[in-house]
Amino acid sequence: MPDVRNTFQQAKRTGVAVGPLVVSKSNPRYFAVDSREDRLVYLTGSHVNNNLHDGLGFGLDCPAEPERFDFGDYLDFLEAHGHNFIRLWRWEQFKGQLPIAGVHCCMTSQPWPRTGPGAATDGKPKFDLDRFDPGFFDRLRERVVASGERGIYVSVMLFEGFSLHLTAAPDNIAGHPFHGANNVNGVGIRSIDDYQVLPLEPRVQAIQEAYIRKVVDTVHDLPNVLCEVANESSGGGVIDPKFAEQMKVGATAWGDSTRWQYWVIELIKQYEEEKCYPKHPVGMTMQFPVPDPARVNAPLFDGPADWISPGSGVGLKGYFRRFGWVGPSSSVDCVGGSTYEADHHVGPRDHYGVRGTNLHDLSSGVMRHSPHVGCADRVVFGGHQGPRRYALPGGSRRRLDERHQRRGALGRGHYRRLAGGKVSREHLPETD
Repeated sequence: MPDVRNTFQQAKRTGVAVGPLVVSKSNPRYFAVDSREDRLVYLTGSHVNNNLHDGLGFGLDCPAEPERFDFGDYLDFLEAHGHNFIRLWRWEQFKGQLPIAGVHCCMTSQPWPRTGPGAATDGKPKFDLDRFDPGFFDRLRERVVASGERGIYVSVMLFEGFSLHLTAAPDNIAGHPFHGANNVNGVGIRSIDDYQVLPLEPRVQAIQEAYIRKVVDTVHDLPNVLCEVANESSGGGVIDPKFAEQMKVGATAWGDSTRWQYWVIELIKQYEEEKCYPKHPVGMTMQFPVPDPARVNAPLFDGPADWISPGSGVGLKGYFRRFGWVGPSSSVDCVGGSTYEADHHVGPRDHYGVRGTNLHDLSSGVMRHSPHVGCADRVVFGGHQGPRRYALPGGSRRRLDERHQRRGALGRGHYRRLAGGKVSREHLPETD
């Protein structure tokens, strides 16, 4: 198979990302540029768990030196495929594993410096949670800036939920800076319930608030920023014991993070208002597990988020029956994500209120909702890669949409040629 990147070698650059984005008043299927209601923006992109941190690699043990993530190559890939959106992934464990994929997640750097005294569970100095590590926030800003210069919008992920309750115990907690053995501040969480389920211990919540404000201060002036509370935090449900054993998580039930996520959203909005910062869209992602999979999206629709990343509403077993299970032999190609990231679609929240909307019309490659995120299936950077052909449809749909976006509605017929994930050169419109 020819290299897809070479196929688009002559594609023109998308230009600098302009913003901030707002939900379009005339067509809430889309985001619009705040200063120009007629400038609609269709988001599509590829994300990966280590595009903010270093330290993701094969094997379950942390290496002496963390694996480096080549962010420049990542941006080249996005640009070559016509993508304009990423989730800048916050992974909170400095020591962790995802055994089902055969990888370690020993992520560095973290927002707080490792000053000691004393050693954490990985033998390195403990964290001081009352101080910030400038290197982390410098990298955060640099990567958002670099993305914007390529025309790419960035969802700045503040917290990670999945890694706290759905990666292997005990390091899902024992490898977190807020575990009692890892900091000099007397903070000691024992599960995700102590970190993302209200009420929290006041000291924990105060440190979180300081961190949130620091992130907002770091990127407030950048036009290509969206904010995201957390990836796949818990929703108060129960997982199947066999699935828990497979994931090696050591538990089957956790609390509901909904009120905590609402608190984060409101805090961001209040702080931007207080500081007279430009307002950026704040998003909320589907939770897992939830008591009733059919109502997985209710907290998203009912909450204060500007955009949402809804779930399938069919439950874990129904999801895998419909879209296929990515097993241990191949899931390393898209660590932490499912095929096309089909359990996450991003869009202004009002758009998804339509009864009967099919959020997962992906098996044919026909995307009827926009903006959205399409994970480049089985493509992970920093050593993991797979078939690149799956990255094609999102960028191609975006090019098609740029032709038709001002007609007031997204025409479904325009995308039928993309069915089955196949794209022909004659189907690609000219780029601006």
